[in-house]
Amino acid sequence: MNSYIRDLYVANAKKIKSPEGSWDTLEVTISKIVNGEKEPIGKYNRNYPSLAETFFPFVRNGKHLALYSRNYSCTRIMELPSCEDIGGEEITENGFCPAEFYVPVFREFKFTSANTGELITDYATQKDCLELKGDSLELGPITYCDFGFVSGCVWGDDTSWKVEYLDLSEADKGILKRIDKFDYLELPHGINLKEAIYMLNWSPEHQAIEIAARKRFVL
Repeated sequence: MNSYIRDLYVANAKKIKSPEGSWDTLEVTISKIVNGEKEPIGKYNRNYPSLAETFFPFVRNGKHLALYSRNYSCTRIMELPSCEDIGGEEITENGFCPAEFYVPVFREFKFTSANTGELITDYATQKDCLELKGDSLELGPITYCDFGFVSGCVWGDDTSWKVEYLDLSEADKGILKRIDKFDYLELPHGINLKEAIYMLNWSPEHQAIEIAARKRFVL
C-alpha cells in the first residue's frame, strides 16, 4: 500500500483585501486531485496575507491529515478529506509563527547480500522511497514518520526562519507537541525546510538526522 499523499491534496490561496491599516487575509481552498484534476473539498480563512508552505498533508495511523496554520501564530491539525480541524496549538501572543511544515517518509526494504546470502533490512528516506525498484527487493509501504518539523519564528524575529520539532505520534487524535530540540537553529537563506533536513542515516532504531543551519562570524 502506498500511503504517500503529498500530491493528493493541495492548497491554493486567494488574497482578500482588508480595510486600510489592517492586514490582508487569505481564502485558502483545499482540493483533492482526482484523475489529474483539482476537486475542491473545503476552505478556510488565514489571518495573514502569506500562505508560504503552511499546509502539509501526511498520514498517521491510517488517517489522512494535514498540518496547517489558520492563525499565523500556531500550528493546527486538519482531518482529510473532511477538512475538519481536530486539534493542535492554541492561539497565544508569543506563539511560534509557522512558515513551512515538513513530515518525512521512510520505506523499509529487504535484499539478499550477494556476498553472504544474508537477508538485510535497510530503510530509504525522502525522495528515494518513491524510486525504489528491483525484482530482488522486498518493499514495505511508504510510511510517514511520527514526527515532523516546522520552520518559522516568534513574532518580531522574522529576519530568519528557525527550526523546531513536532511530535506527531498522536496527531490522529488531534494532539501535537512542538519541542525546541535544536536551540536557536536558523535555516540558511534560500533553502526550504525539506532541503535542510538530511535523513540518509536515519532509521526507526537509529534516529539521527542532520539539519543545514546558518552561522555568523565576525572577521
